[in-house]
Amino acid sequence: MEDSIQIQHKAFEEQEPPPAPGVMVMNPPYRERQEVDQLREKYQRIGDVLKNKYKNYAAYVFTGNLQEAKHIGLKTSFRKELFNGAIDCRLLKYDMYAGSK
Repeated sequence: MEDSIQIQHKAFEEQEPPPAPGVMVMNPPYRERQEVDQLREKYQRIGDVLKNKYKNYAAYVFTGNLQEAKHIGLKTSFRKELFNGAIDCRLLKYDMYAGSK
């Protein structure tokens, strides 16, 4: 499976995705360890990077901060309610494409 799966540990905006099509899955911070302003900026950056670098990808974001997830600024194609322990979370899917619909 090494030819099919890449695992990288670096800042999201620094990554260069493999050629499309592809699937990207992320679990950004969503709780007490970051200030609200930092989270808002991070979620806005996630949306910007997805739009600019991940065309023709299925992008999944697992988050427990439903308020900040709105700042991704993209329309979801799928939402699934899940829990991380007692934390109410969502798995959000974004179908990324080139241009506009």
